[in-house]
Amino acid sequence: GGASAAAAKALHAKLGAPAGAGLGVLSGMTGVAEARAEEDAFLAGLGGAAVRRTGSLIGHGVEAAFPANVALGALALSRGGFYPAMDPADAGDGPVERILVTGFGQWRGEALALLERAA
Repeated sequence: GGASAAAAKALHAKLGAPAGAGLGVLSGMTGVAEARAEEDAFLAGLGGAAVRRTGSLIGHGVEAAFPANVALGALALSRGGFYPAMDPADAGDGPVERILVTGFGQWRGEALALLERAA
């Protein structure tokens, strides 16, 4: 274990993505125990980021979750807000300036997208 979390951490560093307050996260977490543990380990390193797990609302379509969450993130940024907690495991609150979208496959295949408002 730990390889997916490490891969996501490396992607996060390449993006130059922030952590902590001001960062929103839209997670496409699948609910598969091993993948969830890996993503939870990655998310724990993001400090006080506001994490929202959308699977409770839109389902766990692994392939579809990532682009759907990119669209939801762009919509939230265009409206100057973020989504309220939607899953008992969601954490963090407050305004967001950037949104990080995560994609963890059922067995590897990590993806991250960093969204910002257009100037």
